[in-house]
Amino acid sequence: MADSNAPFDRILLVEGQDDKHVIWQICRRAETAFSVDRDGYDMIVTLRHPGTTFLIVEKTSLSEELEAIEAEIIANGRRVVGVIVDSDTQPTQRWEQLKAAFPERIPFPNTPNPAGVIIPEQPGQPRIGVWMMPDNQSAGELEDFARQMIPSAAPVWTEAQQYIDNIPPDLRKFAPDKTDKAKLYAWLSTRREPSRMGAAIGDGDLETTGPLCQTFITWLADLFG
Repeated sequence: MADSNAPFDRILLVEGQDDKHVIWQICRRAETAFSVDRDGYDMIVTLRHPGTTFLIVEKTSLSEELEAIEAEIIANGRRVVGVIVDSDTQPTQRWEQLKAAFPERIPFPNTPNPAGVIIPEQPGQPRIGVWMMPDNQSAGELEDFARQMIPSAAPVWTEAQQYIDNIPPDLRKFAPDKTDKAKLYAWLSTRREPSRMGAAIGDGDLETTGPLCQTFITWLADLFG
């Protein structure tokens, strides 16, 4: 895996492999705004205008990602640092965790922006962007973002939801707040590459044209452009 500190001066930190593949595939589908490339394990995105490039840097956990933020901000030559995390069940608490991970000199906002946060660069400080899945406000995670990409007329989506709804509560091992996630994966299991969100985006089964995904694409373009 390439060192995130070189040669890229723009990086996007994400929580895990699913996030990395989903974001890369979103950029791949948004071909008027981005072009994408792969170098072994590394996933690279280039904005068509103005031609700037960023590397998607995968961490293995939220704690590892939070611990990496300050080091990436002060890395030599860093121009832009983007951070994407899940809000999980407590968006306010997660936002405070994020705020605490940034150096005190960074003017980190007290509340998230529904369109994604972008903190302009200052002398000695790169431009910083933060997106909290799914929509910077709601409880949830990457899968809740992906669920909003399912087309309204998607084949077997109704059946996938009914399948999960019909499982007796005493036979469900997932927590109640994971019900929507279970429905998404039930539907993904019927796709060409079962259970892979990134592959479903690449195949066009998950659409990038909806309002939430378009807001996310705009945030990425504004951050790294």
